[in-house]
Amino acid sequence: MKYTIQKKGTSVYKEKQSEFIGHIFAISNTTQFRSDLKDLKKEYYNARHFCWGYRILNTHEIEENASDAGEPNGSAGLPILNQLKQYELVNVGLVVIRYFGGTKLGKRGLIESYGQSASDTIQSVNRVPFQDVVIYKLTAPMDFYGSIASHLSQLDSKILEDQSAGTIVWKIECPRTKVNACIKSVKDLTHGHGFLEPWNE
Repeated sequence: MKYTIQKKGTSVYKEKQSEFIGHIFAISNTTQFRSDLKDLKKEYYNARHFCWGYRILNTHEIEENASDAGEPNGSAGLPILNQLKQYELVNVGLVVIRYFGGTKLGKRGLIESYGQSASDTIQSVNRVPFQDVVIYKLTAPMDFYGSIASHLSQLDSKILEDQSAGTIVWKIECPRTKVNACIKSVKDLTHGHGFLEPWNE
């Protein structure tokens, strides 16, 4: 089972005067991750290392990446990513910021410290079951407003935006596993006059 998070979290871990500050946040794409990382670099402008890992579910594949950010190869990014995997998290980014305390930890010490910091940070937030959803645009005659809304609810879909005027125009969120059922339901209810198409805006 996959999990994600809804709120940001942070933790502080110290080892031999080095301070590891972890930040975890929800993301849906790499652009969002880079933006959040940029913000952290501004906030902690005097820190030495910004090591990170992320996992994003795209269609049916998980895209994952990690960075040691100047630490010895494999000593920071991979331990962070491994914690995300261990907790089965997707659509999540985790950054560990290190302030060097003057005492070298060695590669083994770094692996343990970054891994512990990542684990502590993950435990600072509540994990929730991940629902793989897609965003669609629904258009239909206004006469079917109530019946379509009711059927969408039964299919665990919800209206995110209502842009209706003379006709129904909704931005809806639908579980990926129920897209075909949603399309069939709208088509049947409206006798072929209602349509679902991927939301492209």
